[in-house]
Amino acid sequence: MRQAGRRLGGQAVRKAGLAAVLLTAYPPNRLTAQDPARISETQSVLTTLVETYGVSEAEGPVREAVKRLLPPWVKSETDTAGNFRVIRWSSSSHTSTRSASG
Repeated sequence: MRQAGRRLGGQAVRKAGLAAVLLTAYPPNRLTAQDPARISETQSVLTTLVETYGVSEAEGPVREAVKRLLPPWVKSETDTAGNFRVIRWSSSSHTSTRSASG
């Protein structure tokens, strides 16, 4: 009985060792979405938004922060109620509009 237990235990150790060698020898797969430049850009945008104070009825600082983060080719407008709209102009004269209540 003891020898049967030793043989099974030895096989388990050998298989675990083989698995460890194979797992460490295989190069890790990098996801393309994990590009360091994209992560850095996302962190910068999130840092700006998180650190900008804007509670209900006083969202102006957040609205201005978002405007500063937009690319230069984006047109934005704010109506009298404080609603912020972004209009993206395309080459085919078609517009796409996004709104956010302010």
